[in-house]
Parts: sequence; C-alpha cells; structure tokens
Amino acid sequence: MQINLPESGTFFFISDHCHVIENWRDGIPQGWLARDHPAWFRSTQRLKQLVRQTRGRVIPGHDEETFLALQKEASSLPNKAFS
Repeated sequence: MQINLPESGTFFFISDHCHVIENWRDGIPQGWLARDHPAWFRSTQRLKQLVRQTRGRVIPGHDEETFLALQKEASSLPNKAFS
C-alpha cells in the first residue's frame, strides 16, 4: 500500500511482502512463504523502483526495528507532521 502525505512524504506499507527489513534490504525471500520466488523478485524490483521514484519509505509488516524507529520519530514531531 502506498500512502502519500503532503508534509511527511510517501510511505510504502509492504505488509507481508517483506516481513522484516532484511527481506527488503538484502533481497531475501521469506522461505516457504514466498511460493513463487521469481514473482517475488519481480515484485520487489518494482517496489524498489517506486520507492526510488517517490523517495518513499518502506515499512515492512513485522519489523520491530522499523516500528520503534518510526515511533521515536513520530514522538519528536509536532502533531501535524504526519498529515
């Protein structure tokens, strides 16, 4: 899911496509969960292209490190920052 916020920018919530940031960063499919690895790699390349074009940020579906970083960032911003 792509969300474009006027002040905060573009976010890609890649949910179960990449459970953790290592899947995204290192191009590692999720083992048996990615039943069609060639399709997974094609989808990943398309997502990376969109992220480059929009300068978006990627939010994996189950990555604690990403969640904590976003939580910390959000707590230091004015309330209207994520609008």
